[in-house]
Amino acid sequence: MPVYYLNLTPKYEEGIIHYEVHEDNCTWLSGVKDREKLGNFRDCHGAIKEAQRRYSDWRIDGCKHCSPECHSL
Repeated sequence: MPVYYLNLTPKYEEGIIHYEVHEDNCTWLSGVKDREKLGNFRDCHGAIKEAQRRYSDWRIDGCKHCSPECHSL
């Protein structure tokens, strides 16, 4: 199962502030200081649920490169 991380640096897309979930091998994953390990999940849907549990007031989205099925913007 892939390891997923949450980028802690906000991203601005289409005027919306959000935070992205990435697989550990994604080239768009931020540096060690700017990410938080979410854990091992079968797919990005589980990783996004975990990120939303931790940060319920943040908008969480999947990376369009490594998790396109969870990318909504």
